[in-house]
Amino acid sequence: MKYDTKGQFIRRYNPRRAMVAEYIKEKVIEGMSKNEIQSQMVLDKVGKSTLAVYRNFKFYEEIEDEIGWVQ
Repeated sequence: MKYDTKGQFIRRYNPRRAMVAEYIKEKVIEGMSKNEIQSQMVLDKVGKSTLAVYRNFKFYEEIEDEIGWVQ
């Protein structure tokens, strides 16, 4: 299912995951690689640890085709 609004996505998952998915999607659109994004996530303190960053990115990879509200 493709979520056209952030609200639909939040109802399915939660606000934290929506924020992380949107953050990563914007970095992908900017042309950053997987390693660059994960490094930036650590620097921006998107995750509390490298393991949290890894898990957030793994979640993003599973649902990246469902994100439709970020252009």
